[in-house]
Amino acid sequence: VLSIDPDSPLVYEYLGTSWQKLSEEGKAEQVYRAGLARGIESARLHHELGRIAAKRGEQDVAEKELRVALNLDPRSVVIHFDLANLYRREGELDRAIEHYEQALELNPSYLWAWNGMAMTLAAQNLMPEATEAFRRVVEIAPKGAPGLFNLAVQLERTGRLKEAASTYQDFLDLAVGAELESQRRLAQQALARLAE
Repeated sequence: VLSIDPDSPLVYEYLGTSWQKLSEEGKAEQVYRAGLARGIESARLHHELGRIAAKRGEQDVAEKELRVALNLDPRSVVIHFDLANLYRREGELDRAIEHYEQALELNPSYLWAWNGMAMTLAAQNLMPEATEAFRRVVEIAPKGAPGLFNLAVQLERTGRLKEAASTYQDFLDLAVGAELESQRRLAQQALARLAE
């Protein structure tokens, strides 16, 4: 298809995404850059290049690509979210909050942006705001065990011990799967600690 229509952004997007799904980040990057070299202006191509750079720890390159993507598509919830995560990892918490807020303004039910916002607020020691953001995560996904766990930890951290114990128990009632084993263990330890 690329040989038939070498100026189609979709072809580069799909081909690059296919390479990424095969864990061939280098080949995906080549495809995205080839599309841009043809003069294609695509927020998606820049966005994916930003994600690849972020995975490699190339924060400056990631920020540059994500910013270009955002200029091309300023209403993209996911680009704002990825920029926010990048800034949070870099310790630029105010900038992270700014982009989480923009993502949530565009999509108030975006669970991952609420979770990132909550963690960032907690890192800034804005505990009431962080607690409310964690509550929002649970409101959006009441059967989401990871959200319940994070809320329980936040409640315990802020001294709401009875509510924390109840939330840890709610988490344990829902937590299944090997990926939640360490959180289950921590929740059980927390319940034992809170029962003393």
